[in-house]
Amino acid sequence: MSLKRATPVEIIDGNSFRLRTDAIIVLNGVEVPDKTTSEGQKAMEKLAELVLKKKVEYETTEWTPM
Repeated sequence: MSLKRATPVEIIDGNSFRLRTDAIIVLNGVEVPDKTTSEGQKAMEKLAELVLKKKVEYETTEWTPM
């Protein structure tokens, strides 16, 4: 598999985000509290700090149409 590059434009919750391409990335093996909790909000803020509007590299391990 080859690495792909894209820019996250929206944080969905503490372990997933939407790319500019409209694809949704869910971080494999990362469990976080529900986004309605204060801990979940902190997880979302941290994920935003790390990836939002920055170029990220990713590879897909599984694709499930929504």
